Amino acid sequence: MTSYSQFLTDAQKDELRQIANQIVTPGKGILAADESTGM
Repeated sequence: MTSYSQFLTDAQKDELRQIANQIVTPGKGILAADESTGM
């Protein structure tokens, strides 16, 4: 049976914090592009 933890471990928090800091670094981030053809 699979169990799920309700809270993040300290290691998971650190990893998430590092990822968030990389995203908000000037010149970096998330690129969203609409590739639809408009049809």
